[in-house]
Amino acid sequence: MPAYNVGEKNSGPEYALLGVVEGGARKRRFRLRRGWIALLLAALALAFLLRIPILYNSVTQFNSDEAVNALVIKHMLEGREFSFFNWDTTYYGISESLIALPFIALFGFVPLSFKLAALTGFLILLIAVFFLGRRLFGTTAGLAASASLAVFSPMLLMWSTLASGGYCLIVGWGAITVLQIYYLIRKPSIAKLALLGWLLGSGIYIYQLYFVYVVTFSAALALVMVRELSLREGRARAKLLFESFGAARIVKWLLAFAGAFTIGCAPKIIAYLSGVSSTKQPSFGLAAPAVIYGNLKLLLQRCLPAFFGVNPFGAPELARWSGPSFPLWAETFYLGLFMAAWLWGVWTVFRSGGQRGSIARRRRAVLTILVLLPVVNVLLFILSTNPQDTLSNRYLLPSLTSLTVLAGGMIVHAGRRSKACAILLTCAVLAFGLSKSFTWLVNQQFITSNLQLVRKHEPLLDVLDLLRKKGVRGAFGDYWTAYKATFLSREEILVTSIRIWDRNPELTRAVRALPTAAYIFHAPSRHDEAFRERLQDYNIPYERHIVNSYAVYLSPTGESLGRAELGPLSRFDSAITVEGVPPVLLANQLIRVKISVRNTSDSVWSAAGGDQGEYRVAASYRWLNGSDGQMLGDGDRALFSRDIRPGETEELLLNVKAPARAGSYILVFSLVQEWVAWFCDVGGGEVRVPVLVKSDPN
Repeated sequence: MPAYNVGEKNSGPEYALLGVVEGGARKRRFRLRRGWIALLLAALALAFLLRIPILYNSVTQFNSDEAVNALVIKHMLEGREFSFFNWDTTYYGISESLIALPFIALFGFVPLSFKLAALTGFLILLIAVFFLGRRLFGTTAGLAASASLAVFSPMLLMWSTLASGGYCLIVGWGAITVLQIYYLIRKPSIAKLALLGWLLGSGIYIYQLYFVYVVTFSAALALVMVRELSLREGRARAKLLFESFGAARIVKWLLAFAGAFTIGCAPKIIAYLSGVSSTKQPSFGLAAPAVIYGNLKLLLQRCLPAFFGVNPFGAPELARWSGPSFPLWAETFYLGLFMAAWLWGVWTVFRSGGQRGSIARRRRAVLTILVLLPVVNVLLFILSTNPQDTLSNRYLLPSLTSLTVLAGGMIVHAGRRSKACAILLTCAVLAFGLSKSFTWLVNQQFITSNLQLVRKHEPLLDVLDLLRKKGVRGAFGDYWTAYKATFLSREEILVTSIRIWDRNPELTRAVRALPTAAYIFHAPSRHDEAFRERLQDYNIPYERHIVNSYAVYLSPTGESLGRAELGPLSRFDSAITVEGVPPVLLANQLIRVKISVRNTSDSVWSAAGGDQGEYRVAASYRWLNGSDGQMLGDGDRALFSRDIRPGETEELLLNVKAPARAGSYILVFSLVQEWVAWFCDVGGGEVRVPVLVKSDPN
């Protein structure tokens, strides 16, 4: 009987059970193949089932980021506009919205269609992780990796159903790219290299989080090249490869790679060449030392625990994202298992350093990528200026490509020594992940403890009903209210953002062109109270309706309420007097100046401003060079304790620091409306005091 050839293509745990006789093994091989397909489908089904409660509440879980992406594709299908990117962005494309097209055809323009598109991206990731684990460690490892990913953490339940541009889709794309690198190393061809170039270019277009993979691939390539060129046999292989290819063929391959990359990244290139800009972009600059330290604390105290779904010390701020704390030993075990998997991957790379042969080299190259990926991911997180809060754990999502695959490989490796240990580890991971996810779903009131789905009510629907009854067709609200309300109303009522981010100025102009518009605030909130006070200060008639958690302001006379809106002042008028400014100061001397300010305008000065201090009015000072009047810089702010109404006077104490160099200066006291203008620059009032600065004898 002919012998069965066991090669790399037919390697893995399932083929070890086939025997060496081809004829007698065909039936068993078919059954086993059907078995792993069934197990993979079971992992996909488990991932889907866990997310059904969130999909069931797709309307309440839909946010304005998702609504913007949905509105863009809606306008494209209606022929109203065409864009490769979502409104006011170039850092992520419309790929996830395109995936939603089949679901739109089935269910229409509803939040569920876009949630299902996001979930599709996660299922792509799960399948890619399975095949990556299968290629490196065998089918059992691939199944273990995909199963652990399906139940990984409560945060992943959220990210995998959030249609905000493709969080999980881009991680799946990264896993597919790693697979393509494996196949390229296994049997190089110009077609495979071109496909790799297209994957890299498309990944950058889909979401710029893909740069984590690009940096990792570059670092891994550099390490592999350094290792190969440091060995005599490696240099010989490189020389032989170059001679066998020839310069012309190498150029041809590089052109194929560059061309495919350009095609994949074409939308970004077109946007750059056409001068398309956007208000909000992630920063690629290096953070300052203080920010780096803050990022490190954020990573260790909040983002990593939330990412893994653990809360070992019962931190209250993590309960919303990780659920209630499990026993310390259980949470430490779960976190430690993935850390151990990464260390096992490092050990495997170093252990394979002495192995020779093409199979060992390509396996070592891909393992190097997987080992480097979490390191690069964490370093970029710490060094970046982008992390802000617990939800910044989304920047750690690329590590899923590595940690789950390495965990599957470690479990299979442990199974070679003890099958019971491998089974126990697999069951423990699945039990912890399932228990955490279930507990989180119950605590967030998606399901009851007896597995009954809970339908949450969306309060914005009641707000929209009120506006329809009142005949209002436009409104202003904060970012997280505006675009979601616009989408839920099917654009029957246009709601635009007046805080955080105006993503569509054309929509804002359309609302401002209306004779009257509503104002929607969360209640209670300081923005709600401040708006009501300004309406009263300006004697503007209004109606205030409390609708669930919202305060809705309407005009009973049909006039605009816009004068009470927080924004740039219509007039910058003030009267200022100062006391206690010495005519002579020492360099860098600190003094306290009493300043009296009177509001001589017809507008209320906001003491707090918006969420980021925008439109706040405060007192400050400037130093001018006495010889040429050149400004040297402005100083600290003195903040009002309350809003200042027209005709009111307030006294403040302002800390003033003298310039560092001796000389003649002019000290200018004025008010400033943050993000808008200094009063002294628009004729709004100032006080100038000549000051002589002497050198400090000490």
